[in-house]
Amino acid sequence: MGNGTGFNESTSVSDAVDQTFQTFGTVDVLLNNAAYGLYGTVEGISAKQTADVFNVNVFGSLNTARMFLPHFRKQGSGQIIQIASMAGQYSTPVMGMYSASKWAVEAAFEALAAEVAPFNIQTTIVEPGGIRTNFVDGNGVFGEDPIDYQGTEVEKIVRLMKGDVPGMDRSSNVRKVYRR
Repeated sequence: MGNGTGFNESTSVSDAVDQTFQTFGTVDVLLNNAAYGLYGTVEGISAKQTADVFNVNVFGSLNTARMFLPHFRKQGSGQIIQIASMAGQYSTPVMGMYSASKWAVEAAFEALAAEVAPFNIQTTIVEPGGIRTNFVDGNGVFGEDPIDYQGTEVEKIVRLMKGDVPGMDRSSNVRKVYRR
């Protein structure tokens, strides 16, 4: 389903899943990965941003799995590989709401694994840690932290996550990497 379908639009997800099963007859594995990076203090992240991270990370994953389950039960087997995050096991400053969403994914899919096991449907949760991509500084969303956090460890963490490293010209380092 890597076709750009909006996974929060249940009708389009349902249609895509149904079409996939009609086309191929059976599907062995659902690789389920929904990720929206949200960073900042719990205080500084808005209610809308919190809803957005849960809508993508939790409800996007759940809705997609729910669409596959009737098909997996009908065919007598299936495998859900749910990509979660190590952030679902712990939290740190600036990652509170992202971690909360990943904890919810972990809890829901742990329960789901036990619920669907009698139908020969396996569930695996994969929890990658930090990986060098542009997920945070290129695609991450940041809350508006109150000015009171200036000069604190929280501000330092946010600056590093955004790529603001004192004494480092990011553009020249990016050019060096791409020239190799």
